[in-house]
Amino acid sequence: MSERRYRVDGRPVRVVVAAEGKRQVACVDDQEAVLENVEISDRCILFTLDGRRHRLPFVRRAGRIHVGAGGHEYVFAPLDDDTDTEERSGFSPHVVAPMPGRILDVLVAEGDRVTDGQPLLLLEAMKMEQTIRAPGDAVVRSVRAETGAMVGPGDVLIVLEEPGA
Repeated sequence: MSERRYRVDGRPVRVVVAAEGKRQVACVDDQEAVLENVEISDRCILFTLDGRRHRLPFVRRAGRIHVGAGGHEYVFAPLDDDTDTEERSGFSPHVVAPMPGRILDVLVAEGDRVTDGQPLLLLEAMKMEQTIRAPGDAVVRSVRAETGAMVGPGDVLIVLEEPGA
């Protein structure tokens, strides 16, 4: 069993992972999930949860773990990290697909300045159109999505950088 304590969006969280045969039980605070067929690479975790296969991209940077899930980025910082809360809650450089779908339109290009909430691209998922928006003021560093392309949950669509970074 492995137990770690982090700070996510300014609040402390407890993460416990325990192996049970071929399964792993992950617990964040008191939310438990039983993961099967877990594969960990240097960029993502693949696992089966409730009979469905999932891909959870992550990156380690400056002692923190940045995890992309559900179209958001969560920054796990060590509990004793004394960086101010605004930086800990994190600027999200990776805009990821929240679900599988097809890119209908890319609305920005590399070098564009975008504002918080500005539409970046349109994604069609389950016959519904979803607008993917900027998580904050930023500059588009790269566009990895192409109109018509199929994407999976957690695929990085656009990479942003903070203005002046």
